Amino acid sequence: MIAVMLMSIALIAGLCVLAYTLAVYALPFMLAVEAARFAYATGSSLFGAGLVGLVAGATAYGLLIFAFTSQRSPILLRIPT
Repeated sequence: MIAVMLMSIALIAGLCVLAYTLAVYALPFMLAVEAARFAYATGSSLFGAGLVGLVAGATAYGLLIFAFTSQRSPILLRIPT
């Protein structure tokens, strides 16, 4: 029984790591893909659409990294000093 509880805690921790990783890497990638598809569909060349996608992905990645590093954890705000 204790082994099952420890495995469930490890699974929850692993899912939290996966969610953080997907938020950091998969979201900017999908934004870049969709921006490139939109640019290509509106008449841009393949090179132009790739450039638009690259800029959109880099911007989204930079904004997410800025947001993650500038915000404090809500748990840390509750700890009395």
